Amino acid sequence: MKIAHISDLHVCTRRNFSNIKNARRLLEHIINNNYDHVVITGDITENGNEKEFRLIRKLLEEFNLLDTNKLSVVIGNHDIYGGIQFAEDIIGFPEKCSRTNYKMKLREFEVYFREAFERIYAPGDDFFPYAKDLGEVVLLGINSISEYSKMKNLFASKGKISESQYDGLREIFSSGKYMDKTAVALVHHHFYKVPFFSFSNESSIWARIENEAMKLRGRKKFLKFLQSGNVKLALHGHVHESVEYSKKGIRCLNAGETFRPGFPERISYNSITVDGASIMTENVVLPDKKELKLRESYPQMQVVCF
Repeated sequence: MKIAHISDLHVCTRRNFSNIKNARRLLEHIINNNYDHVVITGDITENGNEKEFRLIRKLLEEFNLLDTNKLSVVIGNHDIYGGIQFAEDIIGFPEKCSRTNYKMKLREFEVYFREAFERIYAPGDDFFPYAKDLGEVVLLGINSISEYSKMKNLFASKGKISESQYDGLREIFSSGKYMDKTAVALVHHHFYKVPFFSFSNESSIWARIENEAMKLRGRKKFLKFLQSGNVKLALHGHVHESVEYSKKGIRCLNAGETFRPGFPERISYNSITVDGASIMTENVVLPDKKELKLRESYPQMQVVCF
């Protein structure tokens, strides 16, 4: 089975308009390369508003991806609380988050991507956590978004796995339905301290603030729990970089740099091939426009990008 893993599209109608164009180019490339399934691990929109959700739905429909057999999604913090685009947004953002109805936004997300939630096994009160049987692979969709708290989650970007999520996963694991399948967890938040690769001093004030504001609380407990469920692979986003690493014997892939901030022409995604017990991964970088023009002008010439 061949899976394309993307994340943090941040489709926006207020700024970052290039993300809309890039999303279309990305999906076209995935379709043309015959992937069996597409996984999006949160922050699909920038502001979590109706206009942005309708726009991404239109794009997915354009490529015939609004199908549970072709698409799986989990929610990101931007899909609930939105984000900060301009300096003047900073002061009012916590107040905006405090007025956001968490449960209502979760329901809205499930409605906007309703086709992706068809024929899943979701033992809880909502669609998270869920198990989706894709034959030799079972996808476990988990909501890692922590509710806003003035004291514990001021900018609504921290993560936490709720007890109801644990209860649902326990029921999924204990059901025995998926024991013979490769289990892949889908979650928005990461399992390491940021920045993973730092070109500056990690003791800097900004690095400490970033790590504290974006972390997944209780990540060691969560990883141990996934390990107990024989999860082999975890796919996530949240931090805008593309890395592969291992935690508690679980392979982890970040696709948060699907669109690299500040580099509008760079597009990448994770390619995962599951063949029995074998899992092969690759970070695929789409050729930029200059390379494409060279290929069109000199079709026999091999163009190598570094």
